[in-house]
Amino acid sequence: MTAFRILPVPQSVADQIRAKRSDDHGNVGIQPTRTDEPRALPCRVCLEEASVGEELLLFSYSPFERPVPYRNVGPIFVHATACKPYDRPATVPDLMRRRLLALRGYSAQDRMIECDLVEGAVLESLIERFFGNPDVAYIHAHNARAGCFVCRIERDRPAT
Repeated sequence: MTAFRILPVPQSVADQIRAKRSDDHGNVGIQPTRTDEPRALPCRVCLEEASVGEELLLFSYSPFERPVPYRNVGPIFVHATACKPYDRPATVPDLMRRRLLALRGYSAQDRMIECDLVEGAVLESLIERFFGNPDVAYIHAHNARAGCFVCRIERDRPAT
C-alpha cells in the first residue's frame, strides 16, 4: 500500500479569513454561520464536522496556488475560531468516510491525469490506484454531491 498523507486547507488561510473577514475572490464581510444540524458543515482545517451550535465561516477557496487551466474556486467552511489542523498520516478522517467523493489526480505540472468517484468507506483503494500511476503527484478530494474541496492527498515520503 502506498503511504499517503491527507493535507487540510492551510491554517494560514483560515487565520486570514478569521482576521480579515474577506477572501481572495471578492467576498467581504464574511459572517459566522451557526450550524443547526449534525454532520452538515465540515471544517477544512481540522477535517471534523461541526457540532450543532458551532460557528463556521463560509468563503471561496482555490486549492491551486497559481493560475492553471484546472484552477477552480468553490465554497468551503472553517471554524470561526482556531482549531487544530488535521495531521494523521495514512488515516482518513471520519467526515470523508461518510461521503461520496470525487478524486482528481494531478501531475507535478498541475495537469489532471486521473479522476473518479469513490465512497469514502473505500477511499484507500482509489488513492492506491491513483498513486500506482507514477505521473500522479498529488490528489484533490472534493465532496461529489456539493462539489466543495475537501483536502489534498500526497504520497507520504519517509524523512531523509
